Amino acid sequence: QRGEVGDTLILVEHPHVFTLGRRREAAANVLVPGDVEVIEIERGGDVTYHGPGQLVAYPIVLLGEVHDNAEQHRLRIDLLRRAFAAGWRPALVMEQFDVERQADIDRARREQPRDAQHLIDQAATRSTRPSAEGWNWAFYRPYVALALEYDVPLLAANLANADTRRIVRGGLAASFDDKRLAALGLD
Repeated sequence: QRGEVGDTLILVEHPHVFTLGRRREAAANVLVPGDVEVIEIERGGDVTYHGPGQLVAYPIVLLGEVHDNAEQHRLRIDLLRRAFAAGWRPALVMEQFDVERQADIDRARREQPRDAQHLIDQAATRSTRPSAEGWNWAFYRPYVALALEYDVPLLAANLANADTRRIVRGGLAASFDDKRLAALGLD
């Protein structure tokens, strides 16, 4: 998180193991594990088998943590543009927008579907608007424009300070109902 290590690719070979994702029905898909260890892990999906002779790659890619590095932003936008052109369609989740402004993002997309600045003007709050204290939107406008160009979901991710305090004191359920926790994969 301090930007001291670049993107990394870890290559490993596991012993015989089944990993179970968070899907509730995943355990039912391991019919007869025998002597193979079954481990629940914190990822989406179902069941995955790993074993000797199988090379497993774990890419670790840090996106957007060095907020004021123009070259890193340029490289990330180029990478995302190539991935989108090849058919990749993820959601872009941005901490530059407060979660309670998601409806403003969605409305701005309907009003002016290709106008990144309109979306930013409608959805950025006082603390996230361009200013000495806010985000440098010259770095982040291209991400918004890319989401609009390829019509991928653009999701607000910044929690209000009050929500953050409630979570610290009372856990995730203090700020999110069961439906939201499930939607975020945190149930």
